[in-house]
Amino acid sequence: MKLPQKGSRVFVEGYGSPLFIGASFTQQGSDSGDVGLKYEGVGLDDGYGRGIIWIPYEEFEENRVYPEQVADGEQIVKSAQKAKDRLSGRERYKE
Repeated sequence: MKLPQKGSRVFVEGYGSPLFIGASFTQQGSDSGDVGLKYEGVGLDDGYGRGIIWIPYEEFEENRVYPEQVADGEQIVKSAQKAKDRLSGRERYKE
């Protein structure tokens, strides 16, 4: 399993283009775990964790999009609705 470098931008269908902040696995070498994604500029930057969501590793791998896979001129990620739904309940979230 190859994970992106911490702080690098990732593209995940349904979650937009957040920063990768790390992963937490139940056992070393296991595919069962969670991936942390950080959203900046959504009004949740004050305080640790406000712009961060965790998604299952399996969903991250399944929905991850690489820019080189997308034709020139097309959007890399078409939707960020899942992230918006998760962040909308938090204080001071703005679209």
